Amino acid sequence: MKKLLLGTAMAMAIVAGAAAADLPVKAPMPAPPPVWGWTGCYVGANVGAGFSRIATSDVTTTPPTDTGTITNSGIVGGGQVGCDYQLSDHWVVGVEGEFEAGNISGSVIVPGSAPAIPFESRIPWIVTATARLGYLFAPATLVYARGGGAWSRDNLEIDFQPPPIAKATDNRSGWTIGAGVEQKFWPNVSGFVEYNYLDFGVRTVPFLRVGSAPHAVAENIHEVLVGLNFRFGNAPTATRY
Repeated sequence: MKKLLLGTAMAMAIVAGAAAADLPVKAPMPAPPPVWGWTGCYVGANVGAGFSRIATSDVTTTPPTDTGTITNSGIVGGGQVGCDYQLSDHWVVGVEGEFEAGNISGSVIVPGSAPAIPFESRIPWIVTATARLGYLFAPATLVYARGGGAWSRDNLEIDFQPPPIAKATDNRSGWTIGAGVEQKFWPNVSGFVEYNYLDFGVRTVPFLRVGSAPHAVAENIHEVLVGLNFRFGNAPTATRY
């Protein structure tokens, strides 16, 4: 009897083992796809439009005499360089420098002048150095704000009749704020659309012409830019969204 029970138990164990061997093995869960990270540095190029408002007045009179407000516009283009650091699933901080060259220009007739005296302005370049704070609405979509310092040059001319023309070169420093959206197309290539406001306050500017009065000049600039960034060191992360 004992031999019969032992044999039956051994047979059942063999059958159970064979059945277990025939069961399908559950495949391991696939690893989640990597998410493009934003930590790293970049260089890029941009192009866009610039608009400025230049308000001028003769400061040798009391009160100062309005000599016109010049509304400038023109195409700008240049480049940018910066670095970002991804703090978490959604937050990115960084620093960036931008340079744009262009021809943001315009003119106005000095109010009350006879014969008419044109007052002209041309801004040939703009530089900004800013911090950036961004929020990732998706792994490849960054919405950001930026702010910091700004510098520009304004070449001013008053076309007195008869000549010579009164000229001034006004190198400015001020501040800027802006915002934009940056989209990654590939791990190391992204494109952006950006708006910036630059304010340079009021400054008294001397003109190079005998008998020409210094003028108070208030200046601000608006920029709308599109561009591409080529990124380095942006390795994929395991961040989940």
